[in-house]
Amino acid sequence: MQSYIDGVREAANAAMSIGWVIPTVFGINGDPEIIIHEGFVEYGVDATPATFKDIADLMIAAKQKVRYYHKLEQIQRINQQFA
Repeated sequence: MQSYIDGVREAANAAMSIGWVIPTVFGINGDPEIIIHEGFVEYGVDATPATFKDIADLMIAAKQKVRYYHKLEQIQRINQQFA
């Protein structure tokens, strides 16, 4: 039993030693930096100027969807008055 547990532990350690691949999301890539403090964790990554443009585009699209749904609600309220 102990040899089985040792084998599993060695396999897990080997898998962790490879590290994790962090995908590029919104232009965020590069070497992440993680600093563990007492009570919280600080995390930093590299970002390109395209990152901020992509985030701005997402925020604009979200705002437009909210406006669209508000307009739909207004139209429904108007239509209910005449139904």
